[in-house]
Amino acid sequence: MNEVMNNVIIRNCVAQDNGTNGATSTIAAGVTVHPRADVHGSAPIFKVTIENCTLNSNGSASATHSGGIVLLGEPEFPISNVLIQKNTLAYNTLDGIKIVGNVTGVVIKNNEADRNTGIGFNVLNAVPNLVLGNIAYANTGGNYQGVPASVIREATNVNLPDTVGAKNLSITV
Repeated sequence: MNEVMNNVIIRNCVAQDNGTNGATSTIAAGVTVHPRADVHGSAPIFKVTIENCTLNSNGSASATHSGGIVLLGEPEFPISNVLIQKNTLAYNTLDGIKIVGNVTGVVIKNNEADRNTGIGFNVLNAVPNLVLGNIAYANTGGNYQGVPASVIREATNVNLPDTVGAKNLSITV
């Protein structure tokens, strides 16, 4: 196939109980973006938008990458120019949002991740990302990983700020 995949848009969706059958796999998620040679040829993926989705109770503890949204870029198959905004991610097995591998140009803004068994926002790619205005609380593995501490505002459930602004809010409950 060897064609670039452009303008992948996932909008106004509900994904619940996906990947929960216990089968062992690499990825189990409500929304997965993962270019694979056996499916796509050698096609990179550009311009991905995931917005206004409700992603609850997805994933599997037996999967390597699991949660509400998983972006897994391969060395030879990149994912770039990604916008993840205004999503609600709760009760997922492992992470609310997980980004790993060859994924560049990521903007994660105005999402809410709570009560996931892993990390709310787990950003494992090594390139700079823009992560702003998100809210995370009660995630078993922590609220943020791979997001600079300078852009995270800590609060408790009895000491909430009036506005979040551009910083990300991490609430300890």
